[in-house]
Amino acid sequence: MVTCIAPALTQTVSGVIISEVDQQPLPGASISVRNATTGTITDIDGKFSINANANDSLEVSFLGFETLIVKVDLSSVMNLTLTEKKTTLSEVVIMGYSSKTQKELTASVSTLKADKLTQISSPNVENMLQGQVAGLTVSSSSGQPGTAADIRIRGITSINADKPPLFVVDGMIGGNFVPNDVESLTVLKDAAAIGLYGSAGSAGVIIVTTKQGTTEKPIVSFTARAGVKEAVTGNFQMMNGAQLYEAQAAMWGDNLVSFLSNRPEDLEDLNYDWLDAGFERAPLQNYNLSVRGKTQGVTYGFSADYYDEKGTFINTDYQRLNLNGNLKFNINKKLSFHTDINAQFTEDNVNFYSWFEDVFWNMPWDNPYDSNGELYGPKYVTNPSNDWYGQFRRSYLYSADYNELGSTGTSIVWSNRAKYDITSWLSAEVRTRLDAYNFSFSEYYAPNTDEGLATNGFVGVNNGGGYGISSTHFLRFNKAYGSHNFSAFVAHEGGYSTSNTLNFAGQNLSSATIKVPAGASEIITSDAGFGISYSGISYISEASYSFMNKYFANAYYRRDGSSLFAAEKRFGNFYGGSLGWLVSEEGFLASSDLIDIFKLRVSYGLTGNSNIPPYLDLATYNITRNYNGQPAGEPNNPANPFLGWETTKMGNVGFDLEILRSSINLSVDLYQKSVEGMLLNNPLPFSSGYQSRTENIGDMRNRGIEAALTYQKSFGDFKYSANVNFAFNQNEITKITDVLDQQTVQAGAIQQINIVGQEAFQWYMPKWIGVNPDDGTPLWETVEYDENGNETSRGTTGNYNEADFQAVGSALPTLTGGISNNFSYKGIGLSFLFTFQGGNDIYHYTREFVDSDGANTGINLMQLQDGWSRWEQAGDDATHPQLKRGGNNGAHQTSSRYIEDGSFVRLRNVTLSYSLPGKLLKNIGMRNATIGINADNLWTYTQFSGMDPDVGLSVGSYTLPGLSYLKYPISKQYAISFTAEF
Repeated sequence: MVTCIAPALTQTVSGVIISEVDQQPLPGASISVRNATTGTITDIDGKFSINANANDSLEVSFLGFETLIVKVDLSSVMNLTLTEKKTTLSEVVIMGYSSKTQKELTASVSTLKADKLTQISSPNVENMLQGQVAGLTVSSSSGQPGTAADIRIRGITSINADKPPLFVVDGMIGGNFVPNDVESLTVLKDAAAIGLYGSAGSAGVIIVTTKQGTTEKPIVSFTARAGVKEAVTGNFQMMNGAQLYEAQAAMWGDNLVSFLSNRPEDLEDLNYDWLDAGFERAPLQNYNLSVRGKTQGVTYGFSADYYDEKGTFINTDYQRLNLNGNLKFNINKKLSFHTDINAQFTEDNVNFYSWFEDVFWNMPWDNPYDSNGELYGPKYVTNPSNDWYGQFRRSYLYSADYNELGSTGTSIVWSNRAKYDITSWLSAEVRTRLDAYNFSFSEYYAPNTDEGLATNGFVGVNNGGGYGISSTHFLRFNKAYGSHNFSAFVAHEGGYSTSNTLNFAGQNLSSATIKVPAGASEIITSDAGFGISYSGISYISEASYSFMNKYFANAYYRRDGSSLFAAEKRFGNFYGGSLGWLVSEEGFLASSDLIDIFKLRVSYGLTGNSNIPPYLDLATYNITRNYNGQPAGEPNNPANPFLGWETTKMGNVGFDLEILRSSINLSVDLYQKSVEGMLLNNPLPFSSGYQSRTENIGDMRNRGIEAALTYQKSFGDFKYSANVNFAFNQNEITKITDVLDQQTVQAGAIQQINIVGQEAFQWYMPKWIGVNPDDGTPLWETVEYDENGNETSRGTTGNYNEADFQAVGSALPTLTGGISNNFSYKGIGLSFLFTFQGGNDIYHYTREFVDSDGANTGINLMQLQDGWSRWEQAGDDATHPQLKRGGNNGAHQTSSRYIEDGSFVRLRNVTLSYSLPGKLLKNIGMRNATIGINADNLWTYTQFSGMDPDVGLSVGSYTLPGLSYLKYPISKQYAISFTAEF
């Protein structure tokens, strides 16, 4: 038998390769015969011609598109369509006023999906962002339930007018939302991204996109989370009875008779833990129910969210009910209308500041309970004949059973958007938002408590409310001409806001059970309050251009007007531009097997800041005074007819890189933010009758680098991803005034200083040298200067009043970041999030009282940390002076002794989850279901001696950036969550 094999027939195959996106030809596409050396590329019109056998397969590829493999058929003509590769370049980024694909972006932005946020148990998105975005500093100023974190993007924005970033919800400034309703967050950082928001966005912008209906069939979703929390005390520990007794014995020294007469020996065995009594394990729970979907012409979504969190400190809690509904009507092919309404109701109870003092200061020898287990009241505690050793003779536990301090609030936001497509390339849009709110803050001190004893009870109420309206009107253009793409919009925006408060306070209550103002027989305040209103107007424009989808340019211009400034200074002009180059689309990288995406970005622009109270340009008067029994007024604020905008100039250079089939992504940005005409409080001569006036006098600069590196890879059913992000930021004051080169800010006795050429918010106080080894007394530094103000020498002194005030450390962190790891295998997921911060110094103000070397013998002391030591005899090289009753030469007074390194690394979150198998869920009518176990703040590494090194960045009447004083500690939290969709 003879077998004959017929040769394959060779034929010429020709055709055109086009893009599925715009049906345009793809010049330079590669066509090759698989398992052969034959190949060609398309010409400028996307045409090709190649020789192939009838049983061959052709492989067609083009950068940015999925590779296509097709079998050669008997036809000699094969027209093929390539599908765009679903990379990050095709992802849409919501910018608020507009949206762009990652390919078109020329700005510095970061986007987080909802699953990266809701692993952490918190009612606020702000707390969930820590360690998740490069350049974003998130500081937990308090563990009080419901308190949002301090956020700064690329450093502080100002000194007296500093502020957090602007939140934009579903394209409109402001609004309410809850974490469970969030689809994604986009953080805008540079001028190209935030410039369109003008003064409102000068500190950065966080765009919140909420979940919308996406499927024809309605999706019902239910999420439940329940857990328990306990206070994190860090390295901080108070002395027990025996330790305190030993310490006080040392304070008395050789005067044993006096010591024993004041401190009987049996005190050593008494040990009531006031810190432990004030804190307790506390529950938290959160439930969210939603239904979303769409029918013909209508998209809808409704949700209800309830959050309830008890505080770890007694009598503190937070509850919130959030109701949200949205509807979108596609009225016809040209007209659409979107409306949503949100109602939020809150209630909380907060701690009394004196209770927090007593937690730390009360002595372990004072037991608040009598022999019958009943709490002692103030009449017993304050009676000198009774044994009570604490200096302040208070029992917060007794007060906690009677006193109340809390608030309620209601907020309603109604938003509307209407869009009309005039042509395929021209559209008009109107967005409006109405919001209204009210609140009531009340305090009640029962007559039988320490706080109400002197006044026979006290009741105070602060009621307030307000409303606002904003409206933005757009005309948009978007058109392509071959390889040229143009888009632009012009807009007009206006807004008005008004608010008012009314206060009432009374004392001498007729009954301890009456907790309303009507029960007070003596009125202290009945007509105090204020009302303020302000308005703004803006003209906005943006233009974008791209060529061949690889060269991009963007420019914006915004003119803002605000009633907060003087009549001649109310309008400010802010503008900028950016360029982008998608280098990976160039021919020299088109065939790279390593680089998938490489884009360069550069931007520069101006934004403004108007974060000041109203009426500072006017001469105002305080009319709450009385003179000779008649109403009277006194000057309150001097006029400033030149008060105007604070301006920030921002520059940014960055790149985005994806390699190895987009398994590794790297984004790096270098930036500079220069603030000019800073709104500062300028001291005035005493002869003026005023202390200071707000003026445009200071300049400041932030420079830094930030980077984010992501790796993601799948190995069959096993998937792994990791992210590392970090940012270095260096702050510098470049000007104070034309005649002054420094300025101080103060909270109580604690001062910070801003000096030209140095960082803002440096601690300003005597410099602690240490302990004199000869006699255990404190030493501070002195600085000598010549007649020209030049430093000549430095020395030491044991007299606090001779020590020189100087800058001794900065409160601002220079390094922030986070590290996350995510593992998944067949429905099982495990994730870790670490956060870190460094370069900042904390003033541990609490130590002035509880680490005072005997200055306050009626206050408990903290235990010495590892590495600390107490001077006891000549020659000792100690960190702490000798204990002396009444203090040791003022060693406890404000100095750099209490400044500590604020660096830390924290295990912020661990989440273990399991998604039930699809086959099982299908049988019970569910789309998906996930069970999770979440743990927050499990571990912190720090040298800081306090409860928590994560301190706030805000300036206030009683606080400064980096100041730690009796902070409500954050919590370790353990929660179980369940999410189901039907």
